[in-house]
Amino acid sequence: MKKSVSVVLCVVVLLTVGCAQMFNKADSKGGLFWSTTADYVVVVRSGGVICDVYKLKNVIVQSDTNSDGWIFKDESGNSVLVSGDVMSIRINGSNSALWDKFKEYHDYLESQTYQEKFVQ
Repeated sequence: MKKSVSVVLCVVVLLTVGCAQMFNKADSKGGLFWSTTADYVVVVRSGGVICDVYKLKNVIVQSDTNSDGWIFKDESGNSVLVSGDVMSIRINGSNSALWDKFKEYHDYLESQTYQEKFVQ
């Protein structure tokens, strides 16, 4: 009897952890079995300094299986692979205010850092 309770308890714990992972993956992709498009903010840093901020509308941002990077298409239709210190935020109803907190930025086009240009 004690062994049966232990086995049932172990199964419940495994299912709970597995379900949580499944729901986290589904939420990040927008669906349980396939990715859906959404708005994203992708922030790339180097040495703690923001190098790029991509504000992407109606795209799929996905993890690259061959690296630690993320793949997406920018607004011009260019395929972009970013890696390293990258934060990818899928914008949805509960965090939509984040969209306005970021400004599109690419350090190779600017003479000021992101912090100098946008942070007061």
